[in-house]
Amino acid sequence: MTMTRKLAVAIALLGAAAQAAAEPVRLDFTFRQEAGPATATGYVVFETDLIANPGDNDIDLPNPAVLELNVNVSGATSGNGSFGIEDFCSLVFDTQGGTLDFTRELVGQPTLGDPWATTVPEDARTPSGGGGGTSGDFNLFACGSNLQPGERYAENRTVQGSMAPNGVWYFTLAADGGGGDAMRLVSMAPAGVQGHQPVPASTAWSLAGLMVLLAGLGMAVLRTRSAR
Repeated sequence: MTMTRKLAVAIALLGAAAQAAAEPVRLDFTFRQEAGPATATGYVVFETDLIANPGDNDIDLPNPAVLELNVNVSGATSGNGSFGIEDFCSLVFDTQGGTLDFTRELVGQPTLGDPWATTVPEDARTPSGGGGGTSGDFNLFACGSNLQPGERYAENRTVQGSMAPNGVWYFTLAADGGGGDAMRLVSMAPAGVQGHQPVPASTAWSLAGLMVLLAGLGMAVLRTRSAR
């Protein structure tokens, strides 16, 4: 194999590895009312190379980090229906310092605090408002919530003029713009997780190795041409 051919192969491998590392992931989720029939089921598709994991992702929508979003609310006293990414203006995905494994159920995975999504329910929080953000967060915010910078869950969380569910507490969505039935996250897992064995994406180390190989081959080609 000539040096030029080796360089071409290295470039192709680097491109393929970068594409694998950036492979989107679809996560199906279910929010459920604790003592009632209301549920919010749907899915979100993350561009994995644009999501900090570990990290606290506070994302304004639309955003290239969120490729798709769909939520279907049923069984609620009001606010039932299907809602798409255009009905939401922001999304939060916080791993509480842990690195979550997107190939299996996220709820209950370890973090630097409590297991993910096992935070204290809103009705059990302390009078000072603490005790809720100890296991990360995943939530959606309907357009028109008018949250101030650094404010995630204001006292009045109802969005006027929107029927889309709205985040009212950590891992808690409320139907009908936040004024309806409250539902807590009970599951978030990749589509078809049962029996699903995804091909591992290339790690940062493998990408770095390919880049070094590419640079070395490039220098060798330049030296060969200079010697002629």
